[in-house]
Amino acid sequence: MDYSSIKPASMLLDMELDNDWKVENLSEKHPKGTGGVFSVGYNVKNKDGRVGFLKALDFSSAVNAKNSALVIEAMISAYNFERRLLERCKTEHLSRVVVPIDSGEVNVEGFIGIGSKVYYIIFEKADGDIRSFDEKWTNFDLAFILRSLHHTAVGLNQLHSRSIAHQDIKPSNILIFNSRSSKVSDLGCAASLGESSPRDEFDIPGDMTYAPPELIYKFRVFHNINDRYIADLYLFGSLIFNYFTSVPAIRATILKGKIIRGDDFINDLPFLQAGFHVALNDLAQEVKKYAGNMTSSIVEIAKELCEPDPRVRNKNARFGDPRQVYGLTKYISKLDYLAKRAEYKI
Repeated sequence: MDYSSIKPASMLLDMELDNDWKVENLSEKHPKGTGGVFSVGYNVKNKDGRVGFLKALDFSSAVNAKNSALVIEAMISAYNFERRLLERCKTEHLSRVVVPIDSGEVNVEGFIGIGSKVYYIIFEKADGDIRSFDEKWTNFDLAFILRSLHHTAVGLNQLHSRSIAHQDIKPSNILIFNSRSSKVSDLGCAASLGESSPRDEFDIPGDMTYAPPELIYKFRVFHNINDRYIADLYLFGSLIFNYFTSVPAIRATILKGKIIRGDDFINDLPFLQAGFHVALNDLAQEVKKYAGNMTSSIVEIAKELCEPDPRVRNKNARFGDPRQVYGLTKYISKLDYLAKRAEYKI
């Protein structure tokens, strides 16, 4: 077999792994690489019938890279950082964060050296992410959306209260379990206070498609992890836009603002805010179709969280412990109340 274009992580089908896990087939959810690491998703099952989602990673792409030792070191550092965070979340019982149920490594025949080794993490298997549920709906499910937002707020708040910023909240990273339960997944882009993160030097640590405006302009308020908490608030609020309009907040803002981006955030801010005002009006029209007299409450949450100016985002909480200032306690309460109202109507 010609192994020159094949990655070890793509060769795990039918393999028997530690703790009686067997790799059954490729998963429809193929995770992106962590810190540039090549990764593949599989469905796995153990002898007790428990199923899981396996994320397999290899570092083979670095073997022939220029300064390969440094590249391999960076890749391993990124993998170990994510694994440590996941284990910490598991140990601290974060109920709304997807945590591993097992992990390990395996050598794949036909490859040599570090290029033969595949590292893997096994997670509880989800029903899908919120994008896949949106595609399956025959009727708009307001109760599901509000409960999913509530669960996501709890998960993100659990991270912030432990000095962890997620930095990549988006529809594909909100997973659904047992049809109604949502959890935050994928800590590959996260930052943790007091620990060096592989994404610390990135202007936009997560997916640029969803990035808040200040990151695009390289504008910072605090020049520390508080900026990352503020960005997380925006990314979470953007889920409301995604749910009701299928467009992230930043895209809606820029489209409505007719902005040609310069290099000065403060100069462009009035245009961003004008575009955001129009985007909010459009959002309200969509929400009203399904939420009726709950519309203003839902839109107000989006307004506070997706305010283009990070200096006044979530302006009602400006004092005290930054982990609480940029936490989501009040939104957890609001969304729980709204979700209960929608569920009661059902």
